[in-house]
Amino acid sequence: MPQNKHITLCSEAVTWAQNCVTWPDPKTLYAVNQFIKNCKNHGNWDLMDRFWLLGTGTQDNSSVSLINPTSTRLTQYGAITWTQYVGCQADGSTGHIDTGYNFLSDAVEVQPENFSAGVWVVQPNTAGSGIDMGTCCGALCIASHFGSYNCLVEMNDANAAGYNATPTGLLNGTRTNSTINNVWVNGANVQTNTTAGSATWYGASSNVNIFQYAGVPYYSNAQLFLAYIGSGNMDQVAFYNDCQMLYNRLNG
Repeated sequence: MPQNKHITLCSEAVTWAQNCVTWPDPKTLYAVNQFIKNCKNHGNWDLMDRFWLLGTGTQDNSSVSLINPTSTRLTQYGAITWTQYVGCQADGSTGHIDTGYNFLSDAVEVQPENFSAGVWVVQPNTAGSGIDMGTCCGALCIASHFGSYNCLVEMNDANAAGYNATPTGLLNGTRTNSTINNVWVNGANVQTNTTAGSATWYGASSNVNIFQYAGVPYYSNAQLFLAYIGSGNMDQVAFYNDCQMLYNRLNG
């Protein structure tokens, strides 16, 4: 007779599940549990302020951050297409997501000169220009296509670092001091910009939006699997590998 396999859930996975609208399905819960364990083993879990898994088994559960699950949930505005285990898609004009994360009030691991932020792109933006995650003042801009770049990371109004490719997977930016921005694509540091602006770059009071530049008309129609905000001290190679395994568990 086949035997049922039981796994021991870590306390963080249980806390996340308890804060979900409905108890997560086994496939999602197993994937989340293993992801949390991997991030903890690699020293990245405690360096994140938020991690939104947009590709859960239930749309409502995607609104709860894996880390700090009692924080403000994602708020959907307008029309958004949700695909089970894959993520969500919106055009930023008729639909977008407010993360509820505000740099001034919610940053713990994130600091002006030490932060990391990114998204997992399943289908890159094709709207001509668009922001996958950002704030209205230009303090944070993660995009899969913008202007002359096919993906771009901007850390403040005065400075942008771009990588001319159209990847899928994990696209993020890091900042570890007042003069250096790094663009990471799938665990590879593809570009460093050494002319970053002042350490007070995130002095804006606006929340971080997904699929929209917080009201400014640079809209994204990408499809995103996850989004996160954390410290610049995160191990980006290990984090990409853990995100890849999370994606594979849900879509493999």
